[in-house]
Amino acid sequence: TNLLIVTLDTTRADRLGCYGHAAAETPAIDAVAARGVLFRRALAHAPLTLPTHASLFTGAFPPEHGIRDNGRTALPSSLTTMAEVFQGAGFRTGAFIAAVALDSTFGLDRGFEVYVDDMGPPDDRGHEPVQRRGADVTDDALAWLNRLNSDEPFFAFVHYYDPHAKYEAPADFATTGDGYDDELAYVDSQVRRLLSWLESSRRDKDTVVVIVADHGESLGEHGEPTHGALIYQGTQHIPWIFSMPDGRWAGTEVTERVGQVDFMPTLLALHDLEPPSSSSGVDLSPLLEGESLGERAMYAESEYCSLNYGWAPLASILRGK
Repeated sequence: TNLLIVTLDTTRADRLGCYGHAAAETPAIDAVAARGVLFRRALAHAPLTLPTHASLFTGAFPPEHGIRDNGRTALPSSLTTMAEVFQGAGFRTGAFIAAVALDSTFGLDRGFEVYVDDMGPPDDRGHEPVQRRGADVTDDALAWLNRLNSDEPFFAFVHYYDPHAKYEAPADFATTGDGYDDELAYVDSQVRRLLSWLESSRRDKDTVVVIVADHGESLGEHGEPTHGALIYQGTQHIPWIFSMPDGRWAGTEVTERVGQVDFMPTLLALHDLEPPSSSSGVDLSPLLEGESLGERAMYAESEYCSLNYGWAPLASILRGK
């Protein structure tokens, strides 16, 4: 079974239709939730792109993988990435990146035969771009997928950065008066392109589709316009949905608290692969069968203001209510 992972940068759970936002225009994402599994209480372990992607793809908490901020630290070689496990199992592996925060120099390229992280040429003032539009990312992903033989299993990772501030959706999508919702509608249109390719190539019959955010956005709550400084639920409560090609668990909602460290062990288990011993997460499959894993404590932190401004570091434990 193939695996398509889409990470949505800076996406709050409560601004997607499948999580109850009435004004959302996210039909493609909502459709994945309707035919699959939705985690109601998924937690990000930091409010920053690189630390959370490191947790998603290694199953390690930030204090374990050592990445506490963007742009400072690379993933230690002692940790095995999800892509390395899939590559070792014979999968073709490709990653398509939308922001410099996930540049290959930080180590998340390990295990990917293709890791497209070129943000394009400098602008007319000589400034290197730090991000690129979702359409360009989708174009690269589809070009790679189209080069694969139909019998080759693949693991594709597609990252969309558009909901990140500044909220400047393409004109066709700047229609609601809310720039953040417009950017999410635009990203949804790119997810739709990926899903359409799966359907037209008939790879939807053998592909697990996963959509998850790295972190959310405060949108002014607690005095924080965007994210990074604080660890309230606006930035730490994230969407995580996935669908199985055989329709298994369609319409399932999981209400137990889960974390990004559970991402890798769960997806490996769905492919009958073993997680590395360095993973701190657990396989969540029992929850999908109605079992309980008990009330697990879940950790989140921000060292952004500590590292950059000399403020105190923030750490939190969520347990029960």
